[in-house]
Amino acid sequence: MTLFQAWRDSVSLLKPKNLKLFVLVTLKSIIDTYKVLFFYWWWLLVIIIGCFIEPYIWAMNSVTYAYLEIISFFAYQMLLFACLLATRPSLMPKDCAYFRSHTVYFAPIALILAFFPMLVWPNSLSLLYLLMVLFFLDSDKKILSKDWLLALWNSFIMFIYNYPLFFIVGIFFYTPVYCFYSYVYLTLLMANIIGALLIPIAVCAYTNIYIKKLHDQFDLYFKQPK
Repeated sequence: MTLFQAWRDSVSLLKPKNLKLFVLVTLKSIIDTYKVLFFYWWWLLVIIIGCFIEPYIWAMNSVTYAYLEIISFFAYQMLLFACLLATRPSLMPKDCAYFRSHTVYFAPIALILAFFPMLVWPNSLSLLYLLMVLFFLDSDKKILSKDWLLALWNSFIMFIYNYPLFFIVGIFFYTPVYCFYSYVYLTLLMANIIGALLIPIAVCAYTNIYIKKLHDQFDLYFKQPK
């Protein structure tokens, strides 16, 4: 498959007939994901909201407020990872046992995040991060192995071979976000609440694109036996 052929095929998803089916599937995925998150991961939302409310209850200095931001942003990262677990295809039912068995894979992500400032931590629109995690979860999932590097490489390949589609979808998501934050002033903690509540929308859309392109372009990401 040539690059330009892949580009042409990628935007075929935006044809009215294909787009209608994709939107319906994504809407169902979003609803199902909200149900799972509110049932199993509601406590993360409570933490994020609590970090915003706490300064209004108790007088706090700047250092304590900074700790609340760290807790809030870290809870967001856990919720983002949980959302990816909830949206990806799996033969296992999305229950406590499923989430417990997969939560351990968040550990290396948390370790890496500790070396970067919070403002550059990924969010639900961080395409390469989402693709990397999805690829890793579809691998042998060995934490201390090259699986993470291979997942990162495959995420770049999927991004490049489907760039026109991801560019258009990115504009669709980024435009309202940019306009909203351009005209509405929010503290970081308030913005984190809104972001946390909206996580499933973009994640479900990107995950469904990932699933479709993984099926359509399987040979690009996994070596086939000769």
